[in-house]
Amino acid sequence: MSNDSVNIFALSAVPQSNYQTPLTPDDSPKNFRQLEKSDRTLAKYTVQTSDNKGKSTGTPHPTRKTIESHDVTQTLQEELSSQLLGERAYAAMGEIDTVATVADTVFTHTIEMLNPQDSAQLPAYGYVEKAGESASRPDAHNIGYPSMCFDQWSVKGEGKALLMSTSQIVGSGKRVKPSGVTFFDPGSQVILLEDMMQNFFRNTAAKLKLYPQAELGGSVYNVNCNFRDFEFSINNNLKKDAGYLGCGLYQTAGNSESGAIRGKNEIGDQQVQFNFTILMDDVYDAYTKMQTMATISAQLDFEGAVIATTYKHKASFKLNAANIVDVEHVSVDGDNGLRITTEPLAIGQIMPVSIVVVNNVEDYTVPSW
Repeated sequence: MSNDSVNIFALSAVPQSNYQTPLTPDDSPKNFRQLEKSDRTLAKYTVQTSDNKGKSTGTPHPTRKTIESHDVTQTLQEELSSQLLGERAYAAMGEIDTVATVADTVFTHTIEMLNPQDSAQLPAYGYVEKAGESASRPDAHNIGYPSMCFDQWSVKGEGKALLMSTSQIVGSGKRVKPSGVTFFDPGSQVILLEDMMQNFFRNTAAKLKLYPQAELGGSVYNVNCNFRDFEFSINNNLKKDAGYLGCGLYQTAGNSESGAIRGKNEIGDQQVQFNFTILMDDVYDAYTKMQTMATISAQLDFEGAVIATTYKHKASFKLNAANIVDVEHVSVDGDNGLRITTEPLAIGQIMPVSIVVVNNVEDYTVPSW
């Protein structure tokens, strides 16, 4: 027996080389990163079966079950630091378009959505969970699930709180026991919370700019103190069932009766939304823009702690083109507020959204923070 307060979690600090090849734990440099989830819930591991119920067995009950496939999902709700924002954005969006060196310890990362014409496979990560780690309990829950991809990801800012990231991740279904990952002992492969660089963004730092044309064109409307909250979300609609087909991969290698695991987990019809709440005024007429389906664009900026000299941690959520598809009246501290929902538009081959992060992480393809 153990209290769930001892549950510990980690995700690999870098992607696997490809979906089918699990990451080998390493201690130099450490290539797993401890997770600070908002809950202590273990992953949901399931086994899909079929049986012969309803057939001519002489009984209304099945007389056998066979294993079809294995699946695993987990939810990560995390307070979002500047460093983690880049890591989660890369995992959920799939492409780092540019990395620019601003100064010796300052780097700019431009992260864009994976274009399915180039590739449909997002980065895959290794995931580990343990019900504590103690020499006196060597048989405690100690499980690894490789090939985790980000099915859904959202960033939310409310009130005076830190920005919150919520991720829905899905694995291949492979279950590894023991995980082979050590958190605390000598030879640990996990970057612990106290060893990470973490500089957080708060919703109070938000600066929203709205533009009347695509690609941040036209006269900008600075929302300033009329801004209240926002949510940015991506649903990759991973083609989960298709991932089992044609790859010939099983829970026990070479044994089809042990049940299939995924050999890929590709993006489907991606959906993106950017919602925000502002106070109603006489300048920004969201209702008319929705009525006419006018194309707009937007940029939401955050500024945080100093990195070096005059350089600060920064983040920009850029909406290249969108329509306002819903405007809802809400009461905000007794004032008239508008909850505005947008749906992004692609412009030719340009994907609809991008995120730019300025921080002290040199490279998100190696364990560098």
